[in-house]
Amino acid sequence: MKSILSLSILICFTVTVYTQEVSVKDADNNVLMEIYDHGRTGSIFLKEGVILLTGFEDKLYNVSGKLYWNGLKLGTATEAAGWTLNGSNLYPTTLSTKVGIGTITPSHSFQVEGTSGNDITMALSNLSNSGYTQLLFGTEPTSDGSILLFGSSHLGSANKFRFRNNRGGGLFDWWLNGGVKMSLNRNGLLDVAGSMKIGNDGVTSSAGTMRYNAATQKFEGHNGIGWNTFGGAGKWSENGSDIYYNNGNVGIGTSSPGSMLHLYGNTTSPVELTIQNQDNAGSERIDFGISHSEQATIQVYGSSHALYPG
Repeated sequence: MKSILSLSILICFTVTVYTQEVSVKDADNNVLMEIYDHGRTGSIFLKEGVILLTGFEDKLYNVSGKLYWNGLKLGTATEAAGWTLNGSNLYPTTLSTKVGIGTITPSHSFQVEGTSGNDITMALSNLSNSGYTQLLFGTEPTSDGSILLFGSSHLGSANKFRFRNNRGGGLFDWWLNGGVKMSLNRNGLLDVAGSMKIGNDGVTSSAGTMRYNAATQKFEGHNGIGWNTFGGAGKWSENGSDIYYNNGNVGIGTSSPGSMLHLYGNTTSPVELTIQNQDNAGSERIDFGISHSEQATIQVYGSSHALYPG
């Protein structure tokens, strides 16, 4: 099949050449360029060179089988504008190349910048709610650390935001409903170098839960039955500098006291109750009755007491 090649000559008339191929050669009859007719399509052949040319603006040339325009390499099937395609993987042809989005001078391996008043957003999306998205860190990304977001239908970890370290199960889980769980696998499960604030959500009451009761200004823990105040006082309550227990009997040496204060022992030694005043000018006293100042007392005076010595 023949085509029509029209050449416009400066003296304003047209010469028409019927051909299937046009060749451009140098003085030594070397082919520099060829134009082919393929029916409804065509192609151009450029002679391959081995030296990257400079100073050729608006020029197209072939160096080692790759096309260049103004000194910049054009795309091929596996390489384009500094990127290389290897199977389904795409990476910078020069591995030390820094990649910038919104900047022409990235200072990091991957850098995103913006100058508008809008937020700068980088999205990782998994269209399957039963899967998760993951951002990996470290020289060994499968073991050093990662940040994961599990989908709403993920089996076992739905709606969970997870920070993972490389310490064999060290995790920080943050549920999207606000719940937090830590397992950092250090000397202690939770090591906080600073302050930690605990509030009272007024709802959670499962065993092992801690809270701060703003009404009583005390820290409390839940044992699965009810809330108990922390601080070592146990069942004791405070009133200023005093502590008291009004809900039953107190036993020392027995778990089933039969009186308000029950001392119990099972020993050949005496079961003793000691009341001692180290100031010999004072006394020790046990009061009986409704009012200790009006009923009966047992009182022992010190050896230096002013009125009743010894």
